[in-house]
Amino acid sequence: MSDTARRDALLKRSKTLREKATAFNDRLKDMKAKDFVRTMVFHRLDDVDKFFLGDHKSRPSMEMWETMWLDTAETMLRIAEDAFAKFEGQVQRYGGPENVRLVG
Repeated sequence: MSDTARRDALLKRSKTLREKATAFNDRLKDMKAKDFVRTMVFHRLDDVDKFFLGDHKSRPSMEMWETMWLDTAETMLRIAEDAFAKFEGQVQRYGGPENVRLVG
């Protein structure tokens, strides 16, 4: 039996993070900071949404693999959430998204 409740909860978390990250990214002026958010957050969200939770053809067809598949989606989502929270906190400490500049 498919774990639709867990899949739906992961999709909801992903959607919530994507909305927060998009609003934050829209306020960023520095292109390197935008690139960082894209790499650390949006790429992982895309993997979660499109690959792990998206098209059913990209998922394993045997239900025995569903737990592993959803565990991996959860891990990717947690990494994106942690990266966003950490970067958002650092940006706020150093002047906010409108003023921060990444160097390097």
